[in-house]
Amino acid sequence: NGYFVFEVGYIHEVLKSKCFDTIYHEHIDYHHASPLALYLSSLGFDVLNFSVNNIQGGSLRVLLRKTGSGLISEDAQNFIINERNSVLYDSFFLENWTNNIRSSMADLKEIVVGYQKEGFKVVGYGAPTKATLLLTLSGLSNNIIEFICEDNQFKIGRYLPKTSILIRPTSDLEVFLMEHKSVILILAWNFADDIITKLKSKVKIPTTIIIPLPDLRILTI
Repeated sequence: NGYFVFEVGYIHEVLKSKCFDTIYHEHIDYHHASPLALYLSSLGFDVLNFSVNNIQGGSLRVLLRKTGSGLISEDAQNFIINERNSVLYDSFFLENWTNNIRSSMADLKEIVVGYQKEGFKVVGYGAPTKATLLLTLSGLSNNIIEFICEDNQFKIGRYLPKTSILIRPTSDLEVFLMEHKSVILILAWNFADDIITKLKSKVKIPTTIIIPLPDLRILTI
């Protein structure tokens, strides 16, 4: 009489939001509802519902019961129907996905370099694994980004792979911002709201923030 709930990476959300940087050696499997429903029902699970959350660029949550019947509920079937009318089955979208990503990363570099040319110092915030892929594809390295600040003590004093950008403690950021006209590039973009809240309590002067994904945003705090 129990319920079984699990979550997996949802390829629909990753594709739609262009969150390519979530795909790396630890995140190499992504799913969608239709084949999951077929497989799980064949094992005797009733598939009760699918839902989506924004964890790691988009995760699919599945609600099940092991009854032996293998029924797929109306809610689950409606989710699958909507999925079949989505970008997952849009050949034009899929064929152009890579080009769209490269274009958005080129736009990001142009914006960041533009600030640098205007005399701003560019600082990264957060050094997750995904930051390596994002910075590599956008062509941003230590000749553009001064350093990356990070809370995780095990990363401090090390360098982000392929970029040679030094990782420093977040406690260094407040002093740096007071001494230099700066722009902050949030690399841990999936925690952008929490990071911005934290920055508002520390930053004493108006500072420009760039959030690269899922949609490039520029704001001032």
